Amino acid sequence: MIALLPIRAILVLVVILCIGVFSVLAFTSSFNGETLHDIGMFTRFAIPIPVALLVGLYILWRVTASFRKAALPYLGGKWTGHLRFGPPDQQELREAELTITHTLTRMTLVLETRESLSETLVVVPTRDVTGTQHRIYYVFENRRKPKYTKPGLPQVYRGVAIMRLAEEGQLELSGEYFTDQSGHGVAEFVLEKRALF
Repeated sequence: MIALLPIRAILVLVVILCIGVFSVLAFTSSFNGETLHDIGMFTRFAIPIPVALLVGLYILWRVTASFRKAALPYLGGKWTGHLRFGPPDQQELREAELTITHTLTRMTLVLETRESLSETLVVVPTRDVTGTQHRIYYVFENRRKPKYTKPGLPQVYRGVAIMRLAEEGQLELSGEYFTDQSGHGVAEFVLEKRALF
């Protein structure tokens, strides 16, 4: 995601390129001294720079593996896995499907089990100081499906999951989750089908 890119360096590059455009226009006598004409001339050549840079970044992110590792690999698609919870000697297992929508600027996760559906409140991707390990901090709101509502249990609750991304071979997300109902467990997912967009 764009949050992991060196934004300051990208903005400095845009400014340098715009100064270069201004300099070329000034030295080639393209400016005629009329303010509106000169502003129009400059914007005609300077505006495409950030647009081309953003389009280029998006294409590099989707196509180039080394660039994806520098930012965050593309995670969009259908993931399958399970949730484990309960005391160590009596752990329960729930099959789950995770759908991730991922663009250069944002990410949403929707997790569904047979009993509930959770949606994204906040997703924050991070990379450790060595630049080798990506983590996803996922704050969610979970809603029990009507068939599984029980008296005394809330229909809606919130939680957070901290998941590590394994990038060798098939992409995997795994980590712990905690809820505001004192629940906690382990979530493990494998990318089954990558989304095109």
